[in-house]
Amino acid sequence: MNWDVAIDRQRTALQRLLTVMFGVVGVQAGGAVEVVPRHVRLLVLRMLGPAESALRRLVFLWARNMPDQEYVRGPARDKSKKKNKTRSKSKAFPLFDRQKYARPARRKQPKGAPPRIFFFDGFDTPPEPPKPPVMPDDPVDADGLCRRLNAFLAALGDLEKQAKRLKRAEARRRLAPRFWGEEAVRRGAPPGHRKKGRTADERAVDKILSECQDLALWWMAKRDTS
Repeated sequence: MNWDVAIDRQRTALQRLLTVMFGVVGVQAGGAVEVVPRHVRLLVLRMLGPAESALRRLVFLWARNMPDQEYVRGPARDKSKKKNKTRSKSKAFPLFDRQKYARPARRKQPKGAPPRIFFFDGFDTPPEPPKPPVMPDDPVDADGLCRRLNAFLAALGDLEKQAKRLKRAEARRRLAPRFWGEEAVRRGAPPGHRKKGRTADERAVDKILSECQDLALWWMAKRDTS
């Protein structure tokens, strides 16, 4: 298989979808807005989540032939300096999938046991007024959404840099016991996976994610058997 051609094909498809997502938000690529309607935010998130998972797999494949690095701890931060609390406008693209962890079992209450009431409240206070219903056109904060889109744009434009970041992160994680055995790409269903999207754009990103997942699993199987 020509891996470079396969990666470039999926990268081009993600670039088209990214243009669509910026268009839905109503800005040019690299721009940002303060608020968007609620339904616009949800529409973009339904495409952005699977697209981020697909891009992580492209970064993983781009780094396939890079040599492993040795983690070198940097100098300790000077705590005497005041930390800048201003919020950064940039955001690093996340290179690792969210891992699935088993939730602890809920404690079962014995049958016939009395209710566990620790305090009484609300008898002498007036009831709270009902909250207004949530409407699709309600304005919501779009800062986090735009930061994710711009991080996606920067990562998609420089896979080489993201692959080097991944190698450094893997070297750092090899020294952390709690990350032992975790890879950037999990072998199960990827984050954002669904059987069928609602719109043509959602179905397009679902297809891209499926193909990128197949490529990543193929490479992992080839690597494990070599």
